[in-house]
Amino acid sequence: MLERQQWIGIAAFPLVVLGTFMPIADLGYETYVDLYGNGGGDGVFVLGLGVISVAILFARQYRWLMIVAIAIAAIWLLTALRLHATMAVRPGAWVWWGWLPLVAGTAAMFTAGLSPRR
Repeated sequence: MLERQQWIGIAAFPLVVLGTFMPIADLGYETYVDLYGNGGGDGVFVLGLGVISVAILFARQYRWLMIVAIAIAAIWLLTALRLHATMAVRPGAWVWWGWLPLVAGTAAMFTAGLSPRR
């Protein structure tokens, strides 16, 4: 039987994966940036951390999920800072919706790590 933390973590994993491949910014002239290919390969690390989170879930070591979530958040925050510098010099650039599942999945993963074990 799956525990509540496992359900939350299982819901977080596809959100993080989806956010990795969805466009996170439009740099103008239909140039979309995603975390996997255009984010400088940061998406590979996010996907690797996502796989590690699934292993942590099934090992029932939920506190480690907070560390994984913080690492994922650090990666997408650094990517956001790099994009901000790029978007500042491009007049038609704007943020795209791919951040939503990425942030939601990271928050859910962190929440699963915070939840007390029954």
